[in-house]
Amino acid sequence: MKRMNTERIIEIVKEMKKYSIEFEKVIEKVEEFRRRVEEAWKKDKKDVIRYLGEFERYISGNELSKVLYLKHDNRRLIEYLGDEDFRGLLEEVSKITDYEEFSRRKGNIARYLENIKKKKNEKKLIDLGPAIITSWMTIFNPKMFMPLGNWLNPILEELSLEKNWGFGGWDSNKIIRVYEELNEENFRKELEEQGIKTLLEVAYYLKKYIDKGENEYEINNLKPKNELKNDLRSYLEASGYKYSQSQISQFYVALKTKGFVILSGLTGSGKTKIAQELGELLDLPQVMSASGPNTVAKREIKSLQETINRHGFAVYGWHPPGKISKIKPPFIFWVYDSDENDEYYKKVPYGIVVRDVIVGKNIPEEWRKGIEWAKEVYGYDIERYINEHDVFLKVVEVIPCGLEISEFIDVEEGRNLTTKDAQRIRSGFIYVKAPEECRKWSRPYIFLSVRPDWRDSKLLLGYYNPITGKYNKTKLLDFIMQAIEDYKNNGENALPYIIILDEMNLAHVEYYFADFLSVLESGRDEKGFTRESIKLHDVDEVEEKQGVPKEIKLPPNLYIVGTVNIDETTYMFSPKVLDRAFVIEFHEVDLENYPPREEKLDEDHVVALRNLILEDLRRDGKFLNYSKHEINEAVRELDLSKVRILNEVLEPYDLHFGYRVVDEIALFLKNAKESREKGIVSFENEDEIFDLALLMKVLPKFHGNRRKLEKPLLLVLKFAKTGEIREEDAEKGEEELWKEIFGASEVGDTKAVIKEMKRVKDYKYKHTGKKALRMLRQLYEVGFASFS
Repeated sequence: MKRMNTERIIEIVKEMKKYSIEFEKVIEKVEEFRRRVEEAWKKDKKDVIRYLGEFERYISGNELSKVLYLKHDNRRLIEYLGDEDFRGLLEEVSKITDYEEFSRRKGNIARYLENIKKKKNEKKLIDLGPAIITSWMTIFNPKMFMPLGNWLNPILEELSLEKNWGFGGWDSNKIIRVYEELNEENFRKELEEQGIKTLLEVAYYLKKYIDKGENEYEINNLKPKNELKNDLRSYLEASGYKYSQSQISQFYVALKTKGFVILSGLTGSGKTKIAQELGELLDLPQVMSASGPNTVAKREIKSLQETINRHGFAVYGWHPPGKISKIKPPFIFWVYDSDENDEYYKKVPYGIVVRDVIVGKNIPEEWRKGIEWAKEVYGYDIERYINEHDVFLKVVEVIPCGLEISEFIDVEEGRNLTTKDAQRIRSGFIYVKAPEECRKWSRPYIFLSVRPDWRDSKLLLGYYNPITGKYNKTKLLDFIMQAIEDYKNNGENALPYIIILDEMNLAHVEYYFADFLSVLESGRDEKGFTRESIKLHDVDEVEEKQGVPKEIKLPPNLYIVGTVNIDETTYMFSPKVLDRAFVIEFHEVDLENYPPREEKLDEDHVVALRNLILEDLRRDGKFLNYSKHEINEAVRELDLSKVRILNEVLEPYDLHFGYRVVDEIALFLKNAKESREKGIVSFENEDEIFDLALLMKVLPKFHGNRRKLEKPLLLVLKFAKTGEIREEDAEKGEEELWKEIFGASEVGDTKAVIKEMKRVKDYKYKHTGKKALRMLRQLYEVGFASFS
């Protein structure tokens, strides 16, 4: 048996050690999890299930989730923990502190491993293989052990490491030999010189190295081929749309924070497009690969659908994996039929909606029932099916198609596919776009044009017709119910769903949108749904036969974007509406740099950005559900002194704000920093973040004549210019405030206001200052001003 290349491990560790702070955060959770498991063993083993769920949610998306194989069927896990050999192994492992102790106990470890292997072969400990065993050994002693599993496959040769795990059993002595070499004195000394104290940290860095150029590492570190920065602004520019960085950043963070954003401003400034493009970005990626020989596509479609109907999902095996494991689910996987003996030859018979992916043979027991279709169609038994595939796709929907391959577009090359592409597809996959005939699944966004005759919510949510005895559904209701179902079924892996209301103020928002406004401010329950519900009907038969519930609570993965234009055909928003949304004005137009450069982001980077945004919006499954603790923590980080004094000087004019606005400003700051750190958006500094929050949450309430607004606008303007305001400023008259801001000119001099606009770049809060100046100019010119 050749020796492991530990020198190469040291080189990799040195390269990846820049992630040490990241690792330190998760190792604490590993130690906490181990302690809780040990306590649960002595009291109630079922608590381990709960602790495991909490631990897996915490490490979700982190490299630990990719090296620690902890995906057990709950029933199996209780069985494992109740087995004396499995428990004995973990107790033995937990006592080892150094190489000498390992040498003394390795015989016991090997004996436990052999006993477990024997029981597995006797079908007593089903699915308990090296990936699971070594993961739990690592949990109980991360210093001396690390997980051994298929995650190491890409670097086995590079590390001169022999694979001793996977389908067909394992060699206990060879596994012991791996740990002997990993704990050899000179190697551990070299690790300690690098500040590495545990083998789990080594595993963490090895996985970082494996993923280099893919997934999270690609998102954060690699430059796209065309040298564009991989952020939301670059994506929008590559799509042909020009926005300022502040517009993009405040839109995205406001949506993440509140979930209800109103975009106002110039016609044709891209208000609707920015929402649509974000929706397109979050749409399911589509990939295509070619089937192998002996395809029976028609029977496959039927059996897959039947399996999904029985169990809620089916499992589709694939070989070889190609790059498919780099795409985070969900996605659409189209199958090209390259078997000339099949009736669908040279066509795309169907696509499957993939919700989860596992690479390797250690699939959970739960997944095995999803393989039933393969036995029905091809006569596979489950073990043979698993042994002959490398990647397993959890399928939740089948999309029948049957069109020629020429109907599909190769996204990266921008052309229609031909049968000559089959060989290229068979060796991996390509990104594609399906023709409209096959695109019958719902996108994660819906576009609705508001009509002037909307008087209530019937055209949005439908209504019960007592004459027909049926509920007349709408596309929006179906969309909301899809978002609810997705969230209930998939939790932290659900998609965000965006409602786009175009020309929102063509009708009275307070009339047709009243139900939404009410429930959005009712708070969230423990599951993330709005506390109050929107009532739809009260007919049992409609609920039973049509599947339309009597009421719906809005899920936390539902977002609303409204666009508005202000002219003589539209209605003004009431303070009630403005208070419940983040209001963003699209006023700036950069013709000097228009049109944007035509550089296309390659699809790998689009998918990488999509994955990053999904992870950011999902917030570990919480989406828009912010706990009181999260809000309080955000408020504590806010400089409340500035907010408080600004609120106090505005109070005499009834333009002050309540607790909700403070909470939302605080959350906006918190979310902006998080999304900036991930590279999705950017801000000049933290002052700009606070500036944009003030602009969106304070100024939209300013609406009225000169007598009402002049003094408060001057107070806001002074605050924006200097970053400070005092209680005594509220006692000053308009003339004194004017001179402090503009100098010696007379109050109401619009030329002075216009001149000041050129100096606004030097303001502490320039966005708020610029808007206050425009409103002040409007106030002096026409005697009236409003935010929009």
